[in-house]
Amino acid sequence: MAVSVNVNSSNSVSLSTTTANTVTVNSSGASSDAHFEHIQSNASDQWDITHNLGKKPSVSVHDSNGYEVIAIVHHMSLNRVIIEFKVPTFGRAYFN
Repeated sequence: MAVSVNVNSSNSVSLSTTTANTVTVNSSGASSDAHFEHIQSNASDQWDITHNLGKKPSVSVHDSNGYEVIAIVHHMSLNRVIIEFKVPTFGRAYFN
């Protein structure tokens, strides 16, 4: 049995089934999720970032060499985070 999931421009979801062994997800016209990238050019053990996404996004932090690093992320509001490191760090933070 296959399941088709369709999301329209008003974000309504409809499901349909067939007898094939496939799954289809169709999101034509649906809005995409907002994201934000922060570039930290000065090494600091605390980054205070206003992202203005209106939500508590997932956060991925990468050092200047592109390696993902472990940090503590504090969601201060729906639009602001503070990221803490053990040592001063510079790089990028990706919000989704």
